[in-house]
Amino acid sequence: MKKTSIEKKVDKFREEYLKKGPYKIDGLYDRGLFSPEEIEIIKKYGYWFEAMSFGQVPLLTERQKRFVKAQQKGFEPKSYYERLWYRYLATTEPPF
Repeated sequence: MKKTSIEKKVDKFREEYLKKGPYKIDGLYDRGLFSPEEIEIIKKYGYWFEAMSFGQVPLLTERQKRFVKAQQKGFEPKSYYERLWYRYLATTEPPF
């Protein structure tokens, strides 16, 4: 199946962010808030999730747009990755 130009752009952006290496999440290991599997997902996809969440890449698909909306208050995260990133952001957000 041939990819559309949008799918190719998404793949290119994602590849660039995945090449950045493990996402830094050192402080979460000791707090027990995330399972080892969740930690690995955040380490692998954290830069990509961050880039989408903070407007560093254009949101080209409905799935990406929903992922970003799911991080906003009043919008319930539904997918596994939406919920995981929402929890991560809530955990790392300064208390003030």
